[in-house]
Amino acid sequence: MSDPLYIFNRSQSEIVVESLLASSNLRSSMPTQQIQSLRVFVATWNVGGKSPHSGLNLDALLHVHSEFDVYVLGFQEIVPLNAGNVLVLGDNEPAAKWLAMINQSLNKSSSSSGGRLSPKTPSFGAGSMFFAKPSLKKISESFRTECRRKLKICNCSTFSEDIVRKYGRESCFRCPEGLVNQSGVLSDDEEDEDDDDDDEDEDEGGGKVASLVSNQMTMKYGLVASKQMVGIFLTVWMRKELIQHVSHLRISSVTRGIMGCLGNKGCIAVSLQLYKTSFCFICSHLASGEREGDERRRNLDVIEILKNTSFPRICRTSFTRVPDRITKHDRVIWLGDLNYRIALSYSETKTLLDKNAWDTLLNKDQLKIERDAGRVFKGWHEGKIFFAPTYKYSYNSDAYAGDTSKEKKNKRRTPAWCDRILWHGDGIRQLSYVRGESRFSDHRPVCSVFVVDVEPSPLPPNIACKSTPYPKLCRTILSAVKSSPSDPYHYGKFTMKQCLKQARRLSKVINRFAQRVEADPGTSTVEEVSAVADCGELAELSVEYLETVTEELKAAELMTAALVDRVTSLLGGVVTNQQTCLDGLVDAKSGFATAIGTPLGNLTRLYSVSLGLVSHALNRNLKRYKGSKGKIFGGGNKPVREPLETLIKVLRKTCDKGKDCRKANRNLGELGETSGGSILVREAVTVGPYETDNFPTITEAVAAAPNHTFPEQGYFVIYARAGLYEEYVVISNKKRNIMLIGDGINKTIISGNHSFIDGWTTYNSSTFAVVGDRFVAVDVTFRNTAGPEKHQAVAVRNNADGSTFYRCSFEGYQDTLYVHSLRQFYRECDIYGTIDFIFGNAAAIFQNCNIYARKPMANQKNAVTAHGRTDPNQKTGISIINCTIGAAPDLAADPKSTMTFLGRPWKPYSRTVYIQSYISDVVQPVGWLEWNGTTGLDTISYGEFDNFGPGADTSKRVQWSGYSLLNLAQAMNFTVYNFTLGDTWLPQTDIPFYGGLLHTE
Repeated sequence: MSDPLYIFNRSQSEIVVESLLASSNLRSSMPTQQIQSLRVFVATWNVGGKSPHSGLNLDALLHVHSEFDVYVLGFQEIVPLNAGNVLVLGDNEPAAKWLAMINQSLNKSSSSSGGRLSPKTPSFGAGSMFFAKPSLKKISESFRTECRRKLKICNCSTFSEDIVRKYGRESCFRCPEGLVNQSGVLSDDEEDEDDDDDDEDEDEGGGKVASLVSNQMTMKYGLVASKQMVGIFLTVWMRKELIQHVSHLRISSVTRGIMGCLGNKGCIAVSLQLYKTSFCFICSHLASGEREGDERRRNLDVIEILKNTSFPRICRTSFTRVPDRITKHDRVIWLGDLNYRIALSYSETKTLLDKNAWDTLLNKDQLKIERDAGRVFKGWHEGKIFFAPTYKYSYNSDAYAGDTSKEKKNKRRTPAWCDRILWHGDGIRQLSYVRGESRFSDHRPVCSVFVVDVEPSPLPPNIACKSTPYPKLCRTILSAVKSSPSDPYHYGKFTMKQCLKQARRLSKVINRFAQRVEADPGTSTVEEVSAVADCGELAELSVEYLETVTEELKAAELMTAALVDRVTSLLGGVVTNQQTCLDGLVDAKSGFATAIGTPLGNLTRLYSVSLGLVSHALNRNLKRYKGSKGKIFGGGNKPVREPLETLIKVLRKTCDKGKDCRKANRNLGELGETSGGSILVREAVTVGPYETDNFPTITEAVAAAPNHTFPEQGYFVIYARAGLYEEYVVISNKKRNIMLIGDGINKTIISGNHSFIDGWTTYNSSTFAVVGDRFVAVDVTFRNTAGPEKHQAVAVRNNADGSTFYRCSFEGYQDTLYVHSLRQFYRECDIYGTIDFIFGNAAAIFQNCNIYARKPMANQKNAVTAHGRTDPNQKTGISIINCTIGAAPDLAADPKSTMTFLGRPWKPYSRTVYIQSYISDVVQPVGWLEWNGTTGLDTISYGEFDNFGPGADTSKRVQWSGYSLLNLAQAMNFTVYNFTLGDTWLPQTDIPFYGGLLHTE
């Protein structure tokens, strides 16, 4: 009979942890604070000498969906405490297995490869480590990030040749003098503390495992430290981006076993400095026994551990405080099988257990008694215990061993809280203290979640500037900052002030030039006048964006994920505005472009520097919650709720055939009282040819909308009845929260024919332009009828943040839909065009849309997308999810006349992905088209994931370094949840969306 399958079931304790995390707003501290908070997960488990096997699942124990910053995991009795292991050579095979399983759980979400969905993590089967003896050294090395492999002993900026480095094997992962170079980096020859017992011969099986794990996983967490002493095993993991801030890493151990000198009992301690805060983690296994007086032996173990645990004081600067004793650290966490029992007989304990008399039992807990008396752990803290005793259980059973034991009554083990977690020092707050429910051993694991404050190190400008595309310019700008702050946000705030100051100056310069041109129009071409006008509009818009960013950051009490995304979007929009102005002047061959080109370029680089600093700072301590597995797929896909459809029905019924549409507001008022008000409507007006309509044109209706409204004030609804509206509509930045509702595609039509050939800039050739935040359009067709011979001719230009188009049609040829900037969402829309017919630099998501390539002029090639990201810190891109890419009727009739591609890189950091979409054979097998030779092909980000159809075969796709097949984790980055945080602003529109990916078989 095979061993039973052990798994940690999702218990009430896990739910408690998640609810506490959700309510704590831990990642929402303002970036201006000097103290940062990290979430530390701690677990201790006596595994009873059993080696893990492939049926064991650690996901629930480690609460992997909560994604902590640091994991501290301690084990006791990972090997049987027999004479062979205690007196002779220790067995490190179980430790290697535990490390592999921990890594499997912590890093599994990033392990899926490209192609079809495969969210499951590979289990250990034939040929895996469970059928070959693994090497702890090789396993440990494979789980370390590059930063950990080059971990500095000391990050201090000066070096003293006078430092005497006389330290041995228990310091800094065995860093003897010959293995430390002048930069303080551990050399490639380093051997780890956890290899004290390794054989010299390399282990072939372990090497295979290391290679397997290394190749299959993109690590979110890296192994910082691990150490085994007989049965005690301590391992520390961190988010990989934190590891670069670790220094002064040292390991020590104290033996308290047989005769006080063997390692079957004692402790392992890890000391490290994270930023400027020192940490010490102790994993111990204390003296066993439940006879009267045995608690004094445990007290002595604690005293000796505190006395004898020491760390070498290694630092390049004599004035830096490097703690050498446990309690000298800023933050200390002690975990382990402390073995303290309950001072009652078995029968008395069992009676109280049956009555759930927890308080009475806890009053008899030896550790509590000894601490209250001041005999041990004085000055330490332990959370309130709300769980049952963790020892001693029968194997694979929920019954205590004494209930099933055939031993004599006086030999039965009394249930006790042997497994404990305590802490010492300020700046530590415990969020949870629970036990797991695995039946794997005779102990239940105990887990705790802490919020731990850390003090960041001063951040020199040269380090901060690495997050920007112009480090040299950045360092020059920051040289004016008097002292180095610890948070890059202070640098970002300084550069934002400079940006706002320079943006206002630029706006004035452009306005003066525009006035001069207007006064003497003969000195400039029509194209130049139009381009300068665009620059003036864009400069004013950038000033507004920067003022908005400044005000919103100042007013915010908490730095939420939604605010971070909004701020970085607006700053990215400023960079895009600047580039659009410059592109327009160049295309118009404007002399003004020559005069202002250098200042414009410098200001664009200043904007990029500020964007890099602010984006890096805001995201430094804020991590977007990506949800559990249930939210990877679907995650909020809702049918259209009744209120949106009811709103549309009321408008159409009230305004049918020339009825008095002014009654619509009254009917909507009644609707609001009965529907629950899922859509908040401020006012509704109608547009149409009848006298009963409020306005004859959409432009007039927009002009009547109030300025600068807020979401809580509701939508200004414009109902445009069926008809052809030949007008050019502009919804300015002042006109926010406008909802335009038509009678359906090809019924309510807004049409124009401006084009580049006729003297319009691409930016202002649009039939319909929207800048005002939170714009919504439903059931409308937008057209530009200029035709392919007029080149750039935009149907819709969209630079509105949080804008949504639902069941709309966009019809044109070249440059049909200009997704200019900020965050946009398109659902169930039809887009028609030829060259670059979805283009711009927005963060735009298309869901369930039909994208049709038309027939262009002779010898032209079609490109569906042309994304315009110019800065790697801009969170922009085009994400096409569950859409259909096909041919319009004119091209379908002659498909071989034109080559059609998924996209081409307009700018050097262009980013476009196709996810779970149907791609017809209209698309060329190579998929993508270059813009200008090899320019940008190594810096762009083009990807495909889980597409289908005759054009989805990727075997003949381009071989650019900027193109790849996405894996599951990468594809998730381009969903509504993660790319635009649409779940924070789409629900108020009542338009359907799914936050994650589609379910697939």
